[in-house]
Parts: sequence; C-alpha cells; structure tokens
Amino acid sequence: MKFLEEKGASDEQIDAVCEKYWVHSSVRRFCIDRCMEKKEYDRALRVLDESIALDKGCSRRISEYSEKKKEIYLIQGDRDAYLNQLWQLVMEHRPGDMELYRELKGQYSEEEWIKKREEIFSGQHSRRHAAEMYREEKLYDRLLELCVNSPELYTLQNYEDLLKNEYPAQILTKNESELDKMAMHTGGRKHYVYLVSLLRRMQRIEGGEEAAKRIADEWRVKYGNRPAMMDELRKL
Repeated sequence: MKFLEEKGASDEQIDAVCEKYWVHSSVRRFCIDRCMEKKEYDRALRVLDESIALDKGCSRRISEYSEKKKEIYLIQGDRDAYLNQLWQLVMEHRPGDMELYRELKGQYSEEEWIKKREEIFSGQHSRRHAAEMYREEKLYDRLLELCVNSPELYTLQNYEDLLKNEYPAQILTKNESELDKMAMHTGGRKHYVYLVSLLRRMQRIEGGEEAAKRIADEWRVKYGNRPAMMDELRKL
C-alpha cells in the first residue's frame, strides 16, 4: 500500500487494493490515515464505524477507533458527538485513563463536574481506577475508605504517604489488622523479614512506633516458638 502511494498510484488504484484486502485491520487503518491527511473526515468516520463492527472482538482496536472518532468530531466542531465519544472512552473503552478523564473534566464547569464525576465513579468496577480518580479529585475520605476496605495492604501502600498525615489512626488500624492475619501463617525467613519491614513502615506514621512495639511484643508472646521470627523482631 505504501509502495503504491510512494510510486504515485492514483486514488482509484489504491482504493481498489484497499477493497481487496479490506478484511485486514491494518489496511483499514491505512485508509483512515489517508482520509485524515486529505481531510475526508466523513469518509474516515464511515471506515471507523465499519472497523468497529469488523473488529468487535478486539478491545484494543475498538479503543483506538473510538479515540480517532473523538479526534474527528473535535476537528469538525461537533461538540455533542465529541462529548458522547469522550464519555464512551472514559466509561467503556479506556476506563482509568487519567488523560481522558481530565479531558472530559475540562468540558464542564466546576459545579457541573461535581455531578458528572459521580456518574463515572458509579460506573467504575476497578478499585485501582477508582482510587486514581479519588486522588485526582482530592476526595481523600473516599480514597481512605477504599484503601481500608481493600483486601491486604497493597492498595493502602500505594496511597499511604498521601493519607498518613490526615488519617494516621485509620491507617494504623488497617495495618494492624492485616499484619495479624499475615503473622498467623508460618513461613520462611523471607516472610518474617517482610513482616518486620511492615512494622518499620508503621513507625513512620504518627503513633506508629507505639503500635509497632505493641504488635511486636504480642508476637513475641504468641509466636515465641518461631526462632526465625524472633530473630527478625530483635532487629526492629
């Protein structure tokens, strides 16, 4: 296709080859790029819609086509179609993409956005995506609740530095609860090294030194028959 273009083939010749190999998404993408270069936006939209139907089993391509449609609607000044496509990207094709989220936010006044963002929050099924949006909006109370209600400590650890000054007690309580569960299971020295590293992490939070000492003292009593654990606790 590119060879034909470089050799100065006519549009009719190139279109004929496109039609012959239309089943291939790469050919259709080539056609879309040609349409964009020639500012044939309506034709590009038709090819994009056809490609969405043909490639419906590939979420990556559907996302790519949807973003291209958004770009065209913006060029054409069709605000309603642009907004609709942007909403589809944020809610369906690219949830969690913070650049698109901010682009959508920029289309509304502050007052409007407070209502609109709730629609996005309610449609989120990913804890990670929701957490990023709460951070973006500085909704730290919601972010804390999500972290506390998430299993284990992974989510909390991602946002601990952001939350620990305002919510030290809640963070320590969550840490203590998860550490108790983890300590119940025996393991090799690596396991105990990790547990003690989490106690050290707690010490960096207001009230954490006392909490970490209390937990360590309780473990010494409950798990005194675990020499590797006792050895690591001595390093705390």
